[in-house]
Parts: sequence; C-alpha cells; structure tokens
Amino acid sequence: MVDNETWSHRWGFADTRFVLNKDDSVTLTGNRYDLCGYKMHEFLPYVREVLGIEPDLREMRKEVEPKPVHFPKQNASFCREVESQFRSNQISIDDQQRLVHSHGQTSAD
Repeated sequence: MVDNETWSHRWGFADTRFVLNKDDSVTLTGNRYDLCGYKMHEFLPYVREVLGIEPDLREMRKEVEPKPVHFPKQNASFCREVESQFRSNQISIDDQQRLVHSHGQTSAD
C-alpha cells in the first residue's frame, strides 16, 4: 500500500481507519498519526455520553463494500457546452471518478 493512497470511495487514507475490537475498544489503524495502534477503551463511552450517539456496533463490525454506480443521465447539448469551457482532463463521467467526487464521498452510507 502506498503511504498516501486514498480510498477510492470515501474520504481519508486507505491505511487509516477506526476498527472496533471485540472488547468494544476502538483502534486507529496505520502509522501516520500518534494515535495509531493505541487501544481506546473510552472512545465509545465518549461517543455515547458526550455526543449523545448510540452507535450500532453490528454495523461497525462489518466491512462495507461500495454500492454500484449507475450510469449518469446525460443532456448532450449541456455536456457539449460544459466541455467547451474546460480542458478535456477536467471533465469525466467515469463511474469511479463520479463516485470519488460525489457529495459526502461516503458510499458506505
């Protein structure tokens, strides 16, 4: 894995993520932050008490695959007009590019 490789379908670096351990502690993977590898036993209690959120631990334990991307609806005249205003490498309707640049960038949702 390349040090600065990002996820193809969500924000952040591919080597860095929160992992829920069997004892309900949370660990940050990777090695780019001082917190990486440290078992955080108070993470979930903090989320519950301070933020008022009750996480669904069943959902947190499973890896989520990206949802399929559907081909975009295109308006040919609009696309031609947009293309006339930008360089060709600034525009793409490629499925993976659309997914990476989508609002929120969280296909896991």
